[in-house]
Amino acid sequence: MFSRMDSILRNPARTKNPQENLARLENSVRQSEFGAAPASPNEVTAKSDKSDLVPLPLQGLPSESPKKHRANMRHVGIQGIDKALLEEAYYHGVVGRPDVDEALQRDGDFLVCMPQDESSRNVVSLAVRFNGRPRYFVVGKTKKGRFHVSSRCFDTVPLMVAHYAATREAIHPELPIVLKRAVPHPAWLLSHDRIRLGDQIGKGAFGCVYKAQLIVGSAVETVAVKTFRGQTTDSRKLSLFLQEARTMRNYKHAHIVHLVGIACQQEPLMIVLEFAGGGSLLHHLRNQGINLGVAQRYHFAAEAASGMRYLEKLKCIHRDVAARNCLLTEALQVKIADFGLSMKEAEQMKELEDVVMPIRWLAPEVLRNHLFSTKSDVWAFGVLLYEIFTDGAEPYPGMTTKEVRARLTDFSGFRMEMSVDLPPAIRRLIHDCWQEEPTRRPTFKALHKSLDKVKF
Repeated sequence: MFSRMDSILRNPARTKNPQENLARLENSVRQSEFGAAPASPNEVTAKSDKSDLVPLPLQGLPSESPKKHRANMRHVGIQGIDKALLEEAYYHGVVGRPDVDEALQRDGDFLVCMPQDESSRNVVSLAVRFNGRPRYFVVGKTKKGRFHVSSRCFDTVPLMVAHYAATREAIHPELPIVLKRAVPHPAWLLSHDRIRLGDQIGKGAFGCVYKAQLIVGSAVETVAVKTFRGQTTDSRKLSLFLQEARTMRNYKHAHIVHLVGIACQQEPLMIVLEFAGGGSLLHHLRNQGINLGVAQRYHFAAEAASGMRYLEKLKCIHRDVAARNCLLTEALQVKIADFGLSMKEAEQMKELEDVVMPIRWLAPEVLRNHLFSTKSDVWAFGVLLYEIFTDGAEPYPGMTTKEVRARLTDFSGFRMEMSVDLPPAIRRLIHDCWQEEPTRRPTFKALHKSLDKVKF
């Protein structure tokens, strides 16, 4: 059955005012998106106006009826990528819609990508800026293996793009949308053929972490690579995975793990990070704790506080501050890592039903009401201080996770008992971090100053 949008595109009601026609068609495009059924990818269903996904015209090939055309067409997912497309600088791979909006600056700018958000179905699209914002044309593929975004089919996606860019032929039957300038992918987008995975060195929230080699010109750089476990059709987890890379892209600090780039043009998706040869702080504390003096522990704490002070200044809430998420260089320099759960202060709280939250590091207001803030990071930093000065001991020893949650949320003022072996100054800092009222907890700026001023 044809949708309302289909009838509008095939039989548009004309007015004498071209601008009214254009506005009406744009409004129809904004309110439409492809239906989910893969058997009939060209049928359109009405949705909210947050989507600018443009429907494929139903004219079909000249020799085919609309019904037959729909039966022969299917969307192109990441497994069906045209191999020739991987060689094109304008192919950006799986990217967030904010990244596309940032890349397309002028009307006529275009790129090819798999636009991603939590409601996306992750299909290859031709993104073009028109009338001030990106429009997404889903790339279809016939059973004979030919590609199209309109009624004309091509052997490869690059041939299709080259045709529309050279001829300035409109790619929509009613709107004058043309390809003018190809936007190359940014330097941080890496091709998979430059990455050589080595030994697995850990596991993250969304997949495995590997020691790897990155080819940089004629040189080879040792890096760490986080891979995305599972299918890219898992939009919720994929969104969080890409959000981690998007967040880290903006951070440059001595005590924050540096993002080298992201490989997102094919599977498996990869986040490429600087390699911290000293492993996790937690592993070091548990294996070398007997050899660590108080001065070295203060050094770890001060550097972690320095990294968190930087995030506090940029209004980033990490949400998973712990020794396991601090890495060490071979020179034992601390680096804050694992931004998979991070968020900006201005963002709405995200429900994380499918992500296991670290109960023993969470503040009471988080356990009660899911209220994350920089101050909940400060609470977690208090637990990190406990780990640093107890050789990586698990918080709340002898208690189950269920018991920890119950005691911290019963308004009794319960706090974990601290060892008498902890330096008095550290005990006071932990006490301050664990204030019930978040506003009474110190800032990371204050914590860093307190820890950094201690001299040995």
